[in-house]
Amino acid sequence: MEREMESKPKEVGRVYLYLQMAPLTFSIPVALTGMHTFGRFGTAIAPLGDINQDGYNDVAVGCPFGGEERGGRVLIFNGNKDVSTRGLTMSQELKAAWTPSGSLPGYGFTLRGGQDLDNNQYPVVACIH
Repeated sequence: MEREMESKPKEVGRVYLYLQMAPLTFSIPVALTGMHTFGRFGTAIAPLGDINQDGYNDVAVGCPFGGEERGGRVLIFNGNKDVSTRGLTMSQELKAAWTPSGSLPGYGFTLRGGQDLDNNQYPVVACIH
């Protein structure tokens, strides 16, 4: 929760990512904060494998009521070695594309990823409503 005013909380959601530095040793958490009020960022999280083939693993974070008219979003974060971003950079914001408005409340409520389903050498992400 973030507060717009003292008595009015704004739910944006937050995910804490702990990077393993050595056996049983983890970094201080990397905080990923949602951008959409009441979007429920972090409802679902899925490891994706290395979707952009850069040698670093990537992750998808669901925001099932984010976006215009709370239509649901899935945010893709790419892993990298950049110390200034603590190893993660948001690269894409996916939305339901098959609906007339591109809006499907609940889109991203469940996520799965990391498997190459079509044998093209790239893992896929499945966004489930």
